[in-house]
Amino acid sequence: MTRFFLFLCFFFLANELFSQCYEPIRNDGISFFNKAQYTNALNCFMAAQRCQDKPANHDLSKWIADCNAKLNAATAPREGAKPQSSQNTSTTTSQGCYVSTFRAAQASFFSNNFADAKELFIETRKCSDLPGDNELALWIKTCDDELDFLDCIKENYTSFYLKGNEFFRRGNFEKAKENYLFASQSKCVPADLDVYAKIEACDQKIREKRFNTLLHDTIPATLWGKEGVFTGYVQYNKPNGKGVLVFKNDPSLSSIESDFNNGEPVGVMHCIFKNQDEFTGTLKGDDFETGTYKYANGDIFEGSFRQRMPNGEGVFRYANGDIYTGDVVNGKKEGFGKLVIKSGNYIPNAQGTATYEGNWVANQKSGLGKCYDDKGVLIHEGIFTRDFPEKDYPNRIMRISFTWITVLEGTFRMGCTDARECANRDRPPRTVTLSEFQISDKEVTVAQYRTFCTATGRSMPARPSWGWDDQDPIVNVNWNDAVAFCQWTNCRLPTEAEWEYAAQGAAARRQYWYSGGDILREVAYFADNTTRTRTVGKRKPNELLLYDMSGNVSEWVSDWFDTYPQYPQTNPQGPPTGIHKVARGGSWQSSEIECRVTNREIYEPHVSTTFLGFRVVRNF
Repeated sequence: MTRFFLFLCFFFLANELFSQCYEPIRNDGISFFNKAQYTNALNCFMAAQRCQDKPANHDLSKWIADCNAKLNAATAPREGAKPQSSQNTSTTTSQGCYVSTFRAAQASFFSNNFADAKELFIETRKCSDLPGDNELALWIKTCDDELDFLDCIKENYTSFYLKGNEFFRRGNFEKAKENYLFASQSKCVPADLDVYAKIEACDQKIREKRFNTLLHDTIPATLWGKEGVFTGYVQYNKPNGKGVLVFKNDPSLSSIESDFNNGEPVGVMHCIFKNQDEFTGTLKGDDFETGTYKYANGDIFEGSFRQRMPNGEGVFRYANGDIYTGDVVNGKKEGFGKLVIKSGNYIPNAQGTATYEGNWVANQKSGLGKCYDDKGVLIHEGIFTRDFPEKDYPNRIMRISFTWITVLEGTFRMGCTDARECANRDRPPRTVTLSEFQISDKEVTVAQYRTFCTATGRSMPARPSWGWDDQDPIVNVNWNDAVAFCQWTNCRLPTEAEWEYAAQGAAARRQYWYSGGDILREVAYFADNTTRTRTVGKRKPNELLLYDMSGNVSEWVSDWFDTYPQYPQTNPQGPPTGIHKVARGGSWQSSEIECRVTNREIYEPHVSTTFLGFRVVRNF
């Protein structure tokens, strides 16, 4: 137990790791003193002297003096004693060896000269007056521990500490801190703990450097009263330079990417909204000024803004291809503007319109407006209310999309020549000159005709046995039905001459039996490859990219039937009156001969069958 308490005294003294050491060590010293173990008591009192928490009015000096007095009394010669012989004198001298050598060793130890202390403690072992209860082994081990501790400091702690000092001197405070941290984690940190003050000094310098220097960093930031996180170039703890600010609590705006100056965005910026809309442009305060707004649905607006919405002049480029140029109020077309239609079905009740130019209210045509086709020809002008023309049928033109094929003016040989198998009514051939016109590339479909019926209150024709398919050609329509459809769409039926000229390929024509080639199965649906009408546009087209001019359905033309005259004609219209109307091209139930481009069929105007349909033309 004595050795244990003495070891504690030395442990506290050597490492100074405890802030509460004075009181317990002093008490141990008093306990040893009361047991007349004065050497142990002296060691404890001297150890207590090194405690950082010893009070200013401590009494250690008194206790140390008392211990020395007791030890001196134990080794002093008694009064009246007589000098010994020379042999005895040597013995008497050696009897004081232990105390003097032990005290010299302690003095070296408490002066941190542990190597000399160790040697003196080893010498003390050789004294003839060595007491039996000595603690020399403990003292020697303590010296070894202190020497090992000093070696550790020299090899580990000191090297990192000195490197930290050098980096600090150079102004590289991040590396300095890194080395100080390594030093602080050494198993042999000195008691003064100066390294922690060095680490704090590095942190302060790093904070100052970050505050003053333009660095790429991530910091909390506030913009327009909204909190967020900024990642980019930072100086003076504010965004300064290019970066992205991600908002935390803005109900609509997700982030803004821009150049920043003292925390404010400047120049052109890119904003992303929570609904995936995007804005790229300039700001005026916290409001958009001019730029491009991309909607999540693919629409794009370019122009002026107010209250983060399109306001003023601008251009809408819609995802379906339509383009609006004009006035905008709160994101809607309002005022005067022009809409170029690419989708083919954007404007209700304006079939054939490629451009609308006029007045708008809240995205709807309202007021005077004009509709133009793809050639710039005016096809409707009038007052619109809530997107619809005020005038009703026949001036109303419903949304039906045709693909128009332009047929250039030209002269051709019309009718059947002697080189072909001709019916009498297909003769005689003669020269015909035609002006330029446009013709639909396909026959009028069930879906297109149904739109006409719905808009005009008509009933659909009788359904064929195979039923209605929207992309099949319309059937069971008589000549008058076809004319009514044409009037409603501002179109007309082709003349017989126009039909044959287009079927032959016009100026690019070749001497084919059928429209588009001599192999009928490639260009037509007829009696050998179908038992009903088929989807339009699925067979090979002719040179003008016209489909189904042979087969599928026979097509009404505008002419009354009569035999051909034997003289050249220009833009012939047929006879003014008659009994039969002409149909051309053959149908799904026709033979090969009946599908020839020169073949003529005749029917009374009121006739409607499952093999009669039509296509439309228009003039410029």
